[in-house]
Amino acid sequence: MRQDGFLIAALLIALSMMPMEAYGQDSYLVSSTEFEIFRDGIVRIFQTLYVSETAPSISLSLCSRSAEDILVLDQDNMPLSYELLLPPNMTIITLGAFKVTVDYLAPDLTRKEGSLWTFQVKTPYNATISLPDQSNIVYLSDLPSSITTKDGRTVIQVLPGFWEIGYTLPASPPLSPTPTPTAPTTPPVPVPTQPTTSSPTPTIPPTTSPGTTTISPTAPTSTTPAPPPPTSSTEPAETPAQPVSAVPPIADYIIIALVSLGAVGVVFLLVGRRFRIQALELRPVEKELLQYLAERGGRALESELRQRFNLPKSSMWRLARRLESMGYIRISKIGVQNEIELLRRLERA
Repeated sequence: MRQDGFLIAALLIALSMMPMEAYGQDSYLVSSTEFEIFRDGIVRIFQTLYVSETAPSISLSLCSRSAEDILVLDQDNMPLSYELLLPPNMTIITLGAFKVTVDYLAPDLTRKEGSLWTFQVKTPYNATISLPDQSNIVYLSDLPSSITTKDGRTVIQVLPGFWEIGYTLPASPPLSPTPTPTAPTTPPVPVPTQPTTSSPTPTIPPTTSPGTTTISPTAPTSTTPAPPPPTSSTEPAETPAQPVSAVPPIADYIIIALVSLGAVGVVFLLVGRRFRIQALELRPVEKELLQYLAERGGRALESELRQRFNLPKSSMWRLARRLESMGYIRISKIGVQNEIELLRRLERA
């Protein structure tokens, strides 16, 4: 009897832990993958994933071993914590998130020989490839699903596999510089400043592609034994003492298993909260930029900030997108330039 009780308790605890282990492996679906190639050969990769809300983390393989300026956001445009293991593999802490966007730059997907540019990538998903403005396709390694033109760019829809695309650029660059992509819009914080005209961020229609999903087994529910029948009132007042069993009833083991499961869930919630708090901490250069904006009256051009902090264009773009996602600034178009507007001042300790 003692052995049966311990076996039942161990089985319940093991079954309650199975869904967590399964979700930790492949519990997401890649909805879209987009490659945006700039004139200097840098490629922006943007992926949208749908994740199981009960999964504490997921493992994702990036499309580049030299990924730079990685930004991971949840459905509320809040930064998520991640860890790069052996590139291109990364682990994302996704506890409580159901939608994740991964945005990064890749300098190793293109090369130039003379006037010919070559883009090479191996993608396991359906993908959208946008060539630079006014580019001309020289050759394709395979027949794509479709080729269209949007805003002067050639847009190619491809199936999973290895792709090589050769293209050339015109001798003279276009009059307007390559536009800097802006961050996903977040609800602005009202401030007593003069209104500015902001251009809407272009949206790319999502293309659904098959990913890898894991269906977690559900723990079987154990039924509690029915209570013993009531004692007849005709029994004598005094009955012989019954031996007391040293083994607790099965209901106690069920309670122990449920308490253990709840404790594990609380631990995951605390860990996820700690990672998210760490992800929202401001870096020193971000604090300096916010202080500089406050001293300049709350507005400055992105080019001016790049020159002031000696940052490359891609790094400045990433820094601005992160601050915008955290609600500190707003990015607006002024002609062909980006204007940075301060929405929330840095709290002093």
